[in-house]
Amino acid sequence: MANKSKSPKKEGTAQPAMGVPMFVILVRGLRNVRQAQKDTLKQWGLSRIFHGALVKNSTQLKQQLHTVNSLVAFGQANDETVKKLQAKGSVPYRLHAPTGGFGTVKKRYPEGAYGNWGDKINELVQKMM
Repeated sequence: MANKSKSPKKEGTAQPAMGVPMFVILVRGLRNVRQAQKDTLKQWGLSRIFHGALVKNSTQLKQQLHTVNSLVAFGQANDETVKKLQAKGSVPYRLHAPTGGFGTVKKRYPEGAYGNWGDKINELVQKMM
């Protein structure tokens, strides 16, 4: 028998290699959020909407992202985006609302704002700078 995947992969959701920088943006508020989610966001310095942080990809990060998946947009940052963010010189990075908007923050990407953006996170960051 052939080993078939039960669910098709979505576009832009490929898992990046370990150690590759990931960019995480808080896109929903912290009201009525579990304490574990608040603690994870506090570790990254994300206390306000549209704050972002660069974090290294690891197995621990995957677990943390699973905890806060419905609150953040995240994806693999490319070298150009990392350089532009580091030029800003602040941690966390304060961004603006994206030009053109998200559509809705109550739905998962690609219909809405939160979840795994994959490589498209770089386009989102450009719209928010």
